[in-house]
Amino acid sequence: MTRNARKARSIARLGAAKIKTSVHLPAITPPPLRKRLGVKAVRRRCLVLSGIQSVPNGRDPREVARWLRAEDLWDATSRSERAFLTKKRSPADLDAMSWRAEALWALWWALGYVHELSFPPRSCDLGDVLDRPGVDVPWIGSSTRAFVRSGGALRARDDLLDEADLAYRLHWAVREAQLGRGRLPRSVDPDVVEERHRALNWLLGRHASADWDDVDTPT
Repeated sequence: MTRNARKARSIARLGAAKIKTSVHLPAITPPPLRKRLGVKAVRRRCLVLSGIQSVPNGRDPREVARWLRAEDLWDATSRSERAFLTKKRSPADLDAMSWRAEALWALWWALGYVHELSFPPRSCDLGDVLDRPGVDVPWIGSSTRAFVRSGGALRARDDLLDEADLAYRLHWAVREAQLGRGRLPRSVDPDVVEERHRALNWLLGRHASADWDDVDTPT
């Protein structure tokens, strides 16, 4: 699919959901193929996000940090994630990190554990994957070696680009509404949109650094 065809399809999907976007936003430019992340890196990031988002839900951050270190995943954490696990956390910190479950959901989709990303975006339930019989996603505290090494493939690059283009235009509409320049259907959750946008940009390698803290969501 061409860039302009992808843009037109995203605008049509948003319009059908009564979400206004700008036709003047450019078509996204596919990043070079060499920048796309490998499956192992995505699986490792999934495990980090799984640990991080568990803390606002009551998990002891010291337990999560020990697990990540024991499984050789500490180097896959970002600067803000290491600080979150090792320093005092404010209510705002806990709230912000709880939304990383939505980024995890998008990465699970890229790995094939989630059939499709909801549209309009709504909050996910990680239990839909974790409680599914036969799923190899490890629980916090258990061995991650088989999961990291199990291989597989990411979804096709065109599929990632389709979702990234949609998320980009939807995120623009969210920000316009937050600035008082538009309205969104109540079914659209701004936090879900932002985390999904970030995860898709990271997957596509749209930024020079693969560090999670450095992934931007420009609109």
